[in-house]
Amino acid sequence: MDSRCPVGADGARWVLVSHSETLQAVLFELLGLEDALLHRTRFKISNTGVFIVDRTEDGCASLVVANSKTHLARTA
Repeated sequence: MDSRCPVGADGARWVLVSHSETLQAVLFELLGLEDALLHRTRFKISNTGVFIVDRTEDGCASLVVANSKTHLARTA
């Protein structure tokens, strides 16, 4: 993840699109969770669900938004 989506001072933002199993692993990696938890812990990932993870320059990460579907709201 660090080589593909480096943390930098340039304010770069990354968008990752994938299937739920891959997103589970990416979230675990970004949040620094142990692989052993992956077998008994799951994030609810809906089709089109959006997760936002903030990462600081020192590599710390925090989950800001989980499984949001507000982008699907109707605008009449």
